[in-house]
Order: sequence, then C-alpha cells, then structure tokens
Amino acid sequence: MDKSEVVLKSDAFVQMTKSGLQEVLKLELFNASECELYTACKRWATQRCRDAGKEENYENIRQALTDELVYLIRYRP
Repeated sequence: MDKSEVVLKSDAFVQMTKSGLQEVLKLELFNASECELYTACKRWATQRCRDAGKEENYENIRQALTDELVYLIRYRP
C-alpha cells in the first residue's frame, strides 16, 4: 500500500475540512486512481452526512460532495 492509499483510507481523511479535501484533490503528485479518489470522497461525504445527522442517501451524499469537489477528481482514460 503506497502513501496515497494510506491517506485515502485513513480515519483522518474523512475528518478533514472541505477546503482540506480540495487541496488534496488539487495535488498533481497525489498517486491515486480516479476510482480510489472517488471512493475516498464518497466516504468523506458520507461522514459529512453523519456529522449533520442526515440520512446517508444519494441526494445527501451528492449534496455534500458538491460540483466543486467532484470536478477536482482527476478522471483519466
């Protein structure tokens, strides 16, 4: 498991602020696939729902992610 994977799977990852997540997603040297990034971001958004006492459904998770974050996930062929 490389360092990027360790970070994405850590408990600390889901506790970071939205601005912290934005900075992580902007890192060009962050060695993770778009699938790994999306999965980690979904975990982060699910935690935001829990913290807000909201149901963990598609709408609330998508609302937590916002377009701003989704578009920062690097999609590669």
